[in-house]
This record gives sequence, C-alpha cells and structure tokens, in this order.
Amino acid sequence: MKKKGTLIVSSILLIFLSSMLCCSINPIKPSISEEEVNNTFEIKSTNFIEIRRNSDFSKYATPGGNGTLNNPWIIEDRIVDNSSINTGIYIANTTNYFIITNCTLKSVNQNGIRFSNVTNGNITDCNFKNIEYGIDLSNVSNGNIINNNFTKTNYAITTEWEGIESMYIANNYCNASMIDITKGKNVTLRGNTIFDFGTGIEIHSSNHMKVSKNTIFEDDTGISIYFSTYIEVANNSVQYCTTGIYLDGADRNTLIYNTANHNSERGIFLENSDNNTLAHNQVNYNTKVNYAGIDLESSHNNTLNNNEVMHNNGVSWASVYLGSGIILHTSIDNVLRYNTIVNSSGSGICLDNSSRTKIIHNTITSNLKFGIDLYVSHYNFIDHNIITENSLWGIGDENWGWPWPDLFPLSAFNIITWNTIHDNGMGCMQVNETLNIIAHNNCGGGPGVPGFQWNITILVFMMVLFFQIFIIRKRTPITFYNKTI
Repeated sequence: MKKKGTLIVSSILLIFLSSMLCCSINPIKPSISEEEVNNTFEIKSTNFIEIRRNSDFSKYATPGGNGTLNNPWIIEDRIVDNSSINTGIYIANTTNYFIITNCTLKSVNQNGIRFSNVTNGNITDCNFKNIEYGIDLSNVSNGNIINNNFTKTNYAITTEWEGIESMYIANNYCNASMIDITKGKNVTLRGNTIFDFGTGIEIHSSNHMKVSKNTIFEDDTGISIYFSTYIEVANNSVQYCTTGIYLDGADRNTLIYNTANHNSERGIFLENSDNNTLAHNQVNYNTKVNYAGIDLESSHNNTLNNNEVMHNNGVSWASVYLGSGIILHTSIDNVLRYNTIVNSSGSGICLDNSSRTKIIHNTITSNLKFGIDLYVSHYNFIDHNIITENSLWGIGDENWGWPWPDLFPLSAFNIITWNTIHDNGMGCMQVNETLNIIAHNNCGGGPGVPGFQWNITILVFMMVLFFQIFIIRKRTPITFYNKTI
C-alpha cells in the first residue's frame, strides 16, 4: 500500500511538472480584436523610406540583392499613406542598381517618390494617388519608369532643373496627371496614356528625346515643347484637347505620323519655332471654335510634307484665317509640299503677312473659301498644285477690290505657275496679274483666267529675285506694317 501511494504521488507530480513545461514552451496569447490588427498593419505600412547612400539599401530591400546589374536591390510591396510626411520614398546620392516595385503611395504631402543624384534606379508597377508629385527626379540617369498607375497626381512624373539623362519612361497610366520633363537628354517617352489634365506631356529646355506611341486626350494641350531641339514626336494620338501639339521656341524637331484630331482649336501649332519637319501627320476635325488645322506663327524654315489636313471646321468668316486647313502668320521660308487639305471651313492654305513660302504639289479641294488665300504676302512660289472645288477662287487675294490700297495692300511679287485649278465656285484666280508672275496654269477654261500678259520688266526683276531667294538662299529682312522680320 505504501508503494502504491508513493506511485500515485509521483504520477501527480510528473503531470504537474509536464503541464508547467508545456506552458513555458507555448504561452497562452491574449486575444486581439480585428480593429487592433488593422491598426497595427497601418502603422507598419506608413513608414517612409530614406536612403542617402548605397549602404542604406540593405535596411529596406528584400534580402538577396547586392546592387549589381544582375542582382539589384529590390524594394517591394510597401504602402505609404501618410499626409504628415513630405516624401514617401526618398533616395539620394546612389549608384547601385535597384528596383522599386509593387508599392503604393497615396495622400503624401508632396512627393510619392523622389530621386536626387541617382543612377541606375527603376520604378515599376507602383500606384500613386492624391499626391502633388508622383515621381520627382533631379539629376537622375540610366533608369526606367514603367507600368505605373497615377491617379490625381498633378505631376505624375516631373524633373527639376538639374535634369535627367538616358531614361526610359513607358506604359504609364496617368489619370488627371501629366508628365513634365525639364532638361531631359536621351529620354524616351513611349506608350503612356495621359488624360484629363491641363497638359499631357510638357518638355522644357531638352534635347535628343523621343516621344512616341503615347495616347493623350481631354487635356488642354496634348504635347507642349518649349525651347528644345532634336525632339522626335512620332506616332502619338492626341485627341479632344484644346491644342494637339504645340511648339514654342523649339527648333530642329521632327513631328511625324501623329494623329491630332478633334481638338477644339488647333491640331498642330508652331510659334517662334524654326527648322522643324512636320510629315505624314493626320490633322482632322479640329477647330470646333476657331483657328486652324496646322498653324505657324512667326516660324521660319519649316517643312510640311505629306500631311493630311481634313474637315477642320471652325468659324471662318469673322477673320482672314479662322478655320483654315494650314495657316502661316508672319512666317518666312517655309515649304509646304505634297499635303492634302480638304473641306476646311476657311481656306485650304492661308498666307497672312508671310513670304518666301514654297507651296508645291499640294492637293487642295472643297474648302469653304479660297484654295490658297494670299493676305499681304509677297515673294511666294506656288507651283504644281491641284486646286479644285473650293467655294470661292482657286487662288485669291484677301484684299482684292478694296479702294484703299494703303490700308488694304495687295499681295505682290509672287510666282504662280503650273497649277491645275478647276471647278472653283468663282473661278480660277483673283490676284493682281501685274504685281505677280502668273503663267502656265491650267484653269480648265473656267472664268477668271488671268496672268497670260507678261510684264517684261517685272519678269526680269522677279527672275533675279527668284535666283537670290531660292538658289542662293540668303535671307533678307522683310518689312510688314513697319515691322522688320
């Protein structure tokens, strides 16, 4: 009996010791409410990231990277939602390769992500919302910004005056946001979708950039380029904006194969911009209110080739140029060649105080006013165009018939030759045949066929002038209304 009692006591003691050991290994956790769990997660997710040197990446990056090209640092799956901080992710003074991916930044006070003096940084598949600057770049090079989503960030991507170089910015979706590049060099903007903001893409003081295959709509200006050179703007769709593509002080740029349709003012507008090429663009159904399909103002030595300019239907009778297909204001030495201009509510081509323009091999038909309208424009060369079925004259002088030549001067010293001008509502031409050289035009026997009486003195003078302008190509000042250009 004594042994049995001892055994029972030993068993109870063993069970007690076992239970104590289990409790020490698996302590009982207090219960946490779902709200407390959410609050804990939010506190963790609102931490900002600050990296000021290469050695800081290891604090925030997913383990395994080392900052090389083949094994970059990866910062992923972060959420920053905190209006009390200025910048969600700040990286400065680094050269390591890194990728920021699948992060969400919203309601931050100023910048979602900011790079300063950074090389080899990449941002992919991130979301930005309700931020002034989604991505802010300053002195940044050799990086990619791809497949990000921006919603109500005033500037989806912006650069500061230190500029960026060798950057690829592609396939980003910008809702109520814009891309703003200042001092960019060797930067590509490709395949971005941008809408519902003041400007879609804006480029300042940049060079050697490519802007291609972007879709921009419902902005004030689709693409704006200021004081920049060697920008190639190609295969973009810019529609339902106020102005489709705008150049100001921008020289030696190329605009090719763009679609600039359904804009309420101008399809393409050049102001104070020289030596640009516009080719194979579709500029249709613009000017719901006024202006023109393609508008050049104080812009010289530009070439417009093979553009389709159709159905630009603004108000046309209130002014000389409103609703024209192509209009040149106070512009010199431009070339218009092989363009098709159809069904404008003004004239097909209008020269307003413009000179030394070559208008060659264009097809101009079914416009509501003149095929070609000359308004105080001199020394132009109009040759081998097909001008048909326009409502007024095939080629007309806007000031024809006014009794006050000092107030309404006629266009003079133009060469108009070898054009086919048929079936226009009021006839072939209405220009002064004494002040201009008009010859070898095929008017189809219709009414108003001037120009077959040659004035020898004027002819000799014009041939010499032609040699000086188009062979020697020496620009001389031209004065309009006491303003010298």
